[in-house]
Amino acid sequence: MKTIYTALITPFNQQGQIDFNGLEKVIAKLIREGERGFVVCGTTAEAPTLSLSEKEQILDFVIRQAKDCSIIMGVSGNDTAEVLKQLKYFENKDVDALMVVVPYYNKPSQVGLFKHFDLLLSSTDKNIIIYNVPSRCGVEIKADTILQLLKKHQNLIGLKHASHNFEMVTQIKEAYPHFLILSGEDGTLKEGMDHGMDGVISVSSHMIYPKLEQFMKDYEYQMNLELQDDFIKNFAQYVFIESSPGPIKYMLSIDGYIENVLRLPMCPVSKETEKKLKRLVNNL
Repeated sequence: MKTIYTALITPFNQQGQIDFNGLEKVIAKLIREGERGFVVCGTTAEAPTLSLSEKEQILDFVIRQAKDCSIIMGVSGNDTAEVLKQLKYFENKDVDALMVVVPYYNKPSQVGLFKHFDLLLSSTDKNIIIYNVPSRCGVEIKADTILQLLKKHQNLIGLKHASHNFEMVTQIKEAYPHFLILSGEDGTLKEGMDHGMDGVISVSSHMIYPKLEQFMKDYEYQMNLELQDDFIKNFAQYVFIESSPGPIKYMLSIDGYIENVLRLPMCPVSKETEKKLKRLVNNL
């Protein structure tokens, strides 16, 4: 079966502190439903608002709560030296890989991206997954750049690909069939897998993990896919109807798992969106 990881949220209480009780509830819910993979401190976790100490506390907590699960830790930044510090800080943690986002805002060239990841990969034996998300970063790492890195580094094990550039997936898979490529877009999950992706790092799975798992099982046999794909696409539109993770946090708050709190500059969804999401959750 194709792989499903949940890109975990970070619950906060009304005082803006990390709500570990809420996080425990969310993890327990997902494990009950069958989830065995978690991405910690990624985009959905509001990672830019978390201190290094908070990230470590969250990671250690998830490791304790999600025993026998695969865990990927997010590392982000647009200063190579600072990203390297984070990487060294977390490299001895009991995780399967560190996921490093493409540097954002400063729009490096492909040469700059190669040198950035080349230095990081050379500085650790830890497995590394590159996170390609051009809609947020302002730049996309190209297939040729990844192929150059793969020729040099055995610890580059995967790519989270939040892009509609499916030709890039095909190009990489033709050269390295066993290289892990996970979709970062719930709404184009089927299209990504049709081009060779190995699964998904999902936000929607917080609410519809069983449906995603059934879709993955049926995908192996190409059975009953059209209606399931339509459902996943429709659900994803609501998950991203406003800036993520606002919508998924509100949905989880409806069922009492967490409080509907985000850290600035992120904000809870509008009242109009609340009504739409409440109808959606009530119909699940």
